[in-house]
Amino acid sequence: MSTQPRTHAPIAVPPALATVMVSRAPARRPTAAPRTRRPLAGRPAAVVVSDRPDWRHVVAAACERVGIVCAFADLDCLRTLTADIADERVLIIDADAPGLDACMDALRDRGVQSRIVLAENRESARAATGAMRAGAGDVVSRGGRSAAALGARIMAASDRSWTLAARAQRVVDLERLCRRLGTSQEALARQAHRRSSDAQAAHQELAEHMNNVSTAAEFRGLIRGELDIESLLRTTLEFVLARSGPTNAAIFLPSSSGDYSLGAYVNYDCPKETCDVLLDHLANAVAPKFERSIGMVNLTTPEQLGEYIDGEADWLAGSCVAGFACRHENEPLAIFMLFRDRRSPFTPQLLEQVKTVGELFAAQLARVIHIHHRHLPKDKWGMMGDPEKREDDYGDLAA
Repeated sequence: MSTQPRTHAPIAVPPALATVMVSRAPARRPTAAPRTRRPLAGRPAAVVVSDRPDWRHVVAAACERVGIVCAFADLDCLRTLTADIADERVLIIDADAPGLDACMDALRDRGVQSRIVLAENRESARAATGAMRAGAGDVVSRGGRSAAALGARIMAASDRSWTLAARAQRVVDLERLCRRLGTSQEALARQAHRRSSDAQAAHQELAEHMNNVSTAAEFRGLIRGELDIESLLRTTLEFVLARSGPTNAAIFLPSSSGDYSLGAYVNYDCPKETCDVLLDHLANAVAPKFERSIGMVNLTTPEQLGEYIDGEADWLAGSCVAGFACRHENEPLAIFMLFRDRRSPFTPQLLEQVKTVGELFAAQLARVIHIHHRHLPKDKWGMMGDPEKREDDYGDLAA
């Protein structure tokens, strides 16, 4: 099998080089198997560093047989060649050239050892060992070889240099690809983390929403048939306490005079001797402050408590307080308050559930008021916190 004729292409030669180019067309080179395609375009080239005319003629003939463009350099151009050499050339250097060691060191630093062929008087194991130590990739004899055999050795050095260059370029490409992949992987990891965080937040929000929906449905089912004030208050407190755990809770009802009275309460850790006094004081001084609030008010620090209820904070020292106005059609029908030790604060999930319960409680309370006073004009209904007038009126409930 034979290779196709190589395309002619000029090569860059340093100005200091005395060049002699092969003018005839290159001959076909028979090979046993096709070589790996070269990574770079153009014909292979060789530079012969020698002042021996006969040896130059032999190398030119050998390069002609295998289609290698050949250039020549004198010995005094060796250092210039070291500085200006093109990476794709094969260097055929006379082993007797003066200053060879320094030149080989410089070439070895450039990483072109595989393209260096040293020309010795004769090939031997000693010569090969010396060539390898000097940094050459091969050694040939200046005599005793045919042009075809020498050309094959030069072509082998050229092929070897191209293969190593392709491997080096492959390493560079792979390193660049790895950097890109690393950057893409980091970006993908950040995006995945961000999406995971978003999904987790959305899942948490959905779970809280479903929990509130479930709480609302359950509480609505419990109070749907409650038409008695005492029973409605008791059911509401029991439902809230089942979710809040041990806590003090109170529901204050407004009166026609603008004051509040205790409708129902649960005492968890207040002293029995002072509990009634505390609750009455909360009804008179603290409950009205929540009347103007919109939504849940959660006071967790002494500063927040003191700012919100002013001088009444001493009554609730060491406690966290949550309260809100149960409104129906923008009218406050009750004040719902929870308080307990500050070391056990109310969670946002619990407060959201309590707020939902309070809204449903206000709606049911308005329905109960309407049913019980439907035979009277609305201006005669009074308020749920008004003092008892008849035996069947509704007073306070201690739960």
